[in-house]
Amino acid sequence: MKKIIAVVILIFVVIIGVIAGAILMCVIGNTYIEINSKNLFNNLGYQYNYENELYHPNEIKHYEIITNATVTGYIKGKLLSAYVLDEENFKRFKNKQDFNAIYKWENVSYIKLNFKTSNKVYLVVKNELNEYQWITVKFIAKRGQS
Repeated sequence: MKKIIAVVILIFVVIIGVIAGAILMCVIGNTYIEINSKNLFNNLGYQYNYENELYHPNEIKHYEIITNATVTGYIKGKLLSAYVLDEENFKRFKNKQDFNAIYKWENVSYIKLNFKTSNKVYLVVKNELNEYQWITVKFIAKRGQS
């Protein structure tokens, strides 16, 4: 009986170790991919994003867009705002200072994206509700498009 209990405990410990190792590998792998994906997207000249996420009340998310690209896609939700900002104005936005947007859409439910980038820009999406809402952000940024 003691051997059976010892074997069960050993199996349990091994399973927990394997699960913990797998989780750690995923976390490390995702961090590595996220860090290097910006350079990869920029070098490939192609960027694809499709997210349908639950935004917290007044939550803001941003997406760095590759340079010299045509961006097409959409953003939809109940009530949101979105801005395309250059690097300087993105910093001002994050610091809650006045900023100038290259493009802006405020207090809308749907945005059709169709613009060109020449320098690094950020697409900023803000939940304008004081409640949770699902927001979909889908876009493709490609170089060499007219």
